[in-house]
Amino acid sequence: MEVPQHTLGRADDLGDRVPQPGEAARLPPWLRSSSSSESGLWSISSSESAKPRPLPPAVCALLQSSSSSKSGESGCDSFEHRCIMNLAKDYLPVPPPPAPAQKITHKSHRFIMHASPSVVLERTKRFAKSALEHYNRRKKIKFELLDASPVNMMTESGHLYTHVNFTARSSKEGSKEQLFFAELYYCGKRRAPGGYIVTCCEPLGSDSTVGHKGYQVDGASAVRKNVDFTRCYACSPRTLHPRGDKYIAGHCNVPHIYTNTC
Repeated sequence: MEVPQHTLGRADDLGDRVPQPGEAARLPPWLRSSSSSESGLWSISSSESAKPRPLPPAVCALLQSSSSSKSGESGCDSFEHRCIMNLAKDYLPVPPPPAPAQKITHKSHRFIMHASPSVVLERTKRFAKSALEHYNRRKKIKFELLDASPVNMMTESGHLYTHVNFTARSSKEGSKEQLFFAELYYCGKRRAPGGYIVTCCEPLGSDSTVGHKGYQVDGASAVRKNVDFTRCYACSPRTLHPRGDKYIAGHCNVPHIYTNTC
């Protein structure tokens, strides 16, 4: 069966989510929206190309398969569909972080996804569910998972960590969607049934910062050489983070140290 091609429209026209305080100055409106339609999802910016580029066939297949489950029981987009939409948006050009960050120029430096889209999708859903279950166990007011954005995996001092953003809503009547950040550490199944433990799971607010993968910040604050505890250099600017002291991995600011993370 032939898979229909999906193209993504201009990034500026995507999404209708109102950015949270502190996000507006750093992120375009499409970055955290899960309600935009596939028909206007992605194109390379006009400075790079005048013609829209099609999504990879594997992503098109996932979008097609999710169309039947687009609406959940409440009439809203289902968790599966929203996650697939976020996965598709991950193929957009990466927006730059705020000044004074400067892009590191290197001809072989690329922001690419090394795993297949279906693997990334399953990994994303699994880590987001584990993180929110951990968060709910510590809170009286429970949150329901609405969607998750593609995970970022990195090695830090010989250990494997994962960063992920996800959206959830509390069980309180009239509550709004809340964006979260979570960090998970691979510890092996002898220590935890799923092989990972949650080292950080925080709702994001006005003090959140974007990832700085591929960028350097001159004069960044550092407790010791080549370590900047205020930013994450392993995640692209798509991923929002809480204060740097809340999570463990991603603080090394040596250029290209996290180039091969995905």
